[in-house]
Amino acid sequence: MKVKQELGLQQKLELRLTPELVIFLNLLQLPITELEVSVQQELESNPFLEVGEPEIEEKIFELDRISYEQTKLRKFERFLTDPEGLEGFPLENMPEEGKSIYQHIMEQISTMNLSEEEKIIARTLLGFIDERGFIMGDEEEIANQLNLPQEMVKRVFEVMKKEIEPTGLIAKSIEERLLIQAVEEGADEVVQKIIKDYLHLIEVGKTEKIIEETGISKEELDRAINFIKSLDPKPERIFYSPSDNRYVVPDARVFVEDGEITVDINDAGIPDLRINTELYAIYKEELKKRNDEAKKAIEMLYYRAKSFYRVKMERRKNLEKIITEIVKHNMDFFTGKDESLKPLTMKKVAELVGISEATVSRIVSGKFVDTPKGIFELKEFFTKKLKSVDGREVSADYVKKRIREIIAKEDKRRPLSDQRIADILREEKIWVARRTVAKYREEMGILDSKRRKAGK
Repeated sequence: MKVKQELGLQQKLELRLTPELVIFLNLLQLPITELEVSVQQELESNPFLEVGEPEIEEKIFELDRISYEQTKLRKFERFLTDPEGLEGFPLENMPEEGKSIYQHIMEQISTMNLSEEEKIIARTLLGFIDERGFIMGDEEEIANQLNLPQEMVKRVFEVMKKEIEPTGLIAKSIEERLLIQAVEEGADEVVQKIIKDYLHLIEVGKTEKIIEETGISKEELDRAINFIKSLDPKPERIFYSPSDNRYVVPDARVFVEDGEITVDINDAGIPDLRINTELYAIYKEELKKRNDEAKKAIEMLYYRAKSFYRVKMERRKNLEKIITEIVKHNMDFFTGKDESLKPLTMKKVAELVGISEATVSRIVSGKFVDTPKGIFELKEFFTKKLKSVDGREVSADYVKKRIREIIAKEDKRRPLSDQRIADILREEKIWVARRTVAKYREEMGILDSKRRKAGK
């Protein structure tokens, strides 16, 4: 037992991510448009990150270099002490059309009621907010991953929840989102309690149970429910998401000619970067005079600089490898010889590329590729596998296609049941259960047999 406990503890320690790696992995998830904006904003706000221009740097005399570092140090002094200290690094206003939730929050951070040190932390915490505005993970876990005081992380998140518009955009859950909006609208304690404890019962219509447990009248409950209905559970809908095809910018382009695969990564908008280690050395001395909060903020800036420095090269290398494996696996599809995709898992690609399955998932998240067959979201190529009776692997997409074809040819007066469709697929040596047929049919928006009858 003791050996098992020690082994479990060792595994937990090995799996712990460094703050730099956490930031880097969050950057890997960004599609190209958001990464370009993020890099530009980081260049404007992080004194340790610069555009690499070695041919110019070689011409700078040592005296000029020292003067340059001292100038940046004076800017940094203002950055730490003056609320307007970042005036020399104005954030570029993004166009309203096609703005993502990520870009929107980044813009608002600069005007939030936070110290400049806390604003640095806020930009990092943005990596723990999904495209719906929900916080991924609890504050203690996030603080541990970033090696930051829990109180600091909690305070920054609380300010983001209160000040980021639209109200309730940043929240841990749908209940907290609605509660934030309700409090701002002046909701009484009854409404707040129902949101916190009984929202799930409202969703399924069990209002009698709410009345029984709270002791409020039906009129009070109806009033509370009407108030809750006036709130917005999806304030993020005004922003575009990476899966919104109206604003897709491919992260890569694929060309296939005579069996040769060429992958062109779209990252020309991201400059080559360098870390100003000389400046960091100066700041390390300066930090000895600073409080712990300032030290943590500067450490975070340096972690961020190193992560941004790595991301272009690592992203390009691994994205190219992943897309190449996808195309090789589905060469018949891309050359027009086959209309369906072959089953492919992230685990298989991870083994071929030599990285973890979790890293593959992060890299392909929200990314699009322009191919000879059109523009696809990368995750579309990772299909579930089903076993046929004769041992062949069949993709879920192919099974859905067959279900759609079978239903299209059925007698509309006597529609086929899910069980009958499963039987037909088994006759084709594709083993699927009735409930699997029902699941795929519902995913495609096809009605069940009773509601498919002619005239219904």
